[in-house]
Amino acid sequence: MVSENNSRQTTANIENLPKPKHVLSPLEAMGHRGLAVDAIPKSESYATQRQWTLEYLAGACRVFGREGYAKGIAGHISVRDPEFHDRFWINPLAVHFSMMTISDLICLDMQGNVVGGNRRQPTQLV
Repeated sequence: MVSENNSRQTTANIENLPKPKHVLSPLEAMGHRGLAVDAIPKSESYATQRQWTLEYLAGACRVFGREGYAKGIAGHISVRDPEFHDRFWINPLAVHFSMMTISDLICLDMQGNVVGGNRRQPTQLV
């Protein structure tokens, strides 16, 4: 249980921290190496939105590969499908992050069943 005194002390410590010279916008905070992330564009169709989403997902995987986040199994990156909210896209287990393309990505439902995309590569779901 946190005492009132400890709570005040923590608040005082936070208030004494130096203020940042520049407060980042949300898009800057999500950026990489000082570059702001572009805002998600508004699309006229689900197909156009899905294509944009998959391009950025594959690109994010390649950034992970370039930055060295590819040791061992390395994990995954996933995004929700813009049209079917009970589905998501994920990178497969057997493709190195730095080699990821849109055609490698897998679409799964919430039960882990492959419902689209690359059906040849294993998923990372157990």
